[in-house]
Amino acid sequence: GTVVSAGPYRGFGRVVIVRGDNGYLYVYGGLEELIAREGDRVSRGAVLGTLGVDKLSGKAQMYFLVYRGDKAVDPAKAPGVL
Repeated sequence: GTVVSAGPYRGFGRVVIVRGDNGYLYVYGGLEELIAREGDRVSRGAVLGTLGVDKLSGKAQMYFLVYRGDKAVDPAKAPGVL
């Protein structure tokens, strides 16, 4: 897929959004440092960033969201990034 956004996202910390060749958007958040940059082509297993620590809990925390158009998709049922 292609990284369409990489940076801070209000209320979500540092986030990388990848548009898969299949049209799905994959959102990786809770990152401390971003390695991927907007426009990068990435494939399965690519390192997008390093895991951050939640400031309130003090624990490592990451999240993963998937969208098809403007609809959220259950990540367990979504196809992988192609």
